[in-house]
Amino acid sequence: MISPEERLYLYWLGRSQWSGEGTVVEIGPWLGGSTVCLAAGMAASGHETKRRLHVFDNFIWREFMTARAALSLQPGDSFKSYFLRNIREYEEIIEVRERALPDEPIKHELRASSRRFLETDRIPLFEGFTDGESIKILFIDGAKSWRGLRYLLKTLCGSLIPGKSYLVCQDYKFWGTYWVPIMMTRLAQYLEPVHNVLGGSTVSFRLISTISPQLLEAFEDSVLTMPTDQTLQELDRASALLRADGDMVGSTNVLLSKVSFLVHQDNIELAIEEFKKIQNSWPIFADTEHLERVRAYLYREKFRRIPRPITLKLISRLRRIGKNAKLWVLR
Repeated sequence: MISPEERLYLYWLGRSQWSGEGTVVEIGPWLGGSTVCLAAGMAASGHETKRRLHVFDNFIWREFMTARAALSLQPGDSFKSYFLRNIREYEEIIEVRERALPDEPIKHELRASSRRFLETDRIPLFEGFTDGESIKILFIDGAKSWRGLRYLLKTLCGSLIPGKSYLVCQDYKFWGTYWVPIMMTRLAQYLEPVHNVLGGSTVSFRLISTISPQLLEAFEDSVLTMPTDQTLQELDRASALLRADGDMVGSTNVLLSKVSFLVHQDNIELAIEEFKKIQNSWPIFADTEHLERVRAYLYREKFRRIPRPITLKLISRLRRIGKNAKLWVLR
């Protein structure tokens, strides 16, 4: 579920940015692709690595995962044995724990029940990092809701060290995970952006001052109570951060996350208006893959089919012609 550029980036983080001081914590490794990259980098760093990479996941197989990995598992089964098999080469580096983050219920999301954690899954709740060491790198890929991310940061903020700790947000530029850019925007005075993986959805930040648990506690517990206008402006600022870095694709994907945010707020008509506004201003050079995914998402959730403007139809046709021409030249 991560790109080749993200795999290289994680290896580089483990090899050159982890100094042997503090630990590396990964939230949500799935089948271990990102874990192996981090561990391989740490092994190449020359520092003592035994049990220095701490990995947390609920390890519950979900229906949507089957399309990405053809394993003989049913929804609700544990996939931990497959994860352990995949990371076997680096097992001395890695400490694995089954833990869950809380997720808020979502009214308008047909797939939410098959993707989010439920209390009936009977996995212990994540209670923090209690090994007494600071966290040098916190790789976040398993916080799949606003409530889960808020809870995670509130629990771990005491283990993060200003000037040293990295928050690596794998879902920052993905259109369906609006809570990540919103949270990082709200915490902008405590963080500085340091790395933007252009070939993926990862953006990383360095902690510059301590985040108090009281600050995070004061944030809303549910997306339903977040102020709509203010939150849309926060997504605009997150998009502008990437645009200033020259990442137009990432910038437009963050804007697209307004749609899933508004759907989760049960604000369907405004979600459709925002989608139309975004697609009408879509950069001519930007890939339309994620735009089309959001169009399909709106229709699949039974709201409305939204036609493509003629400009997008022309862009799509030109892209197909360009790909065919490139193939012809290669032949």
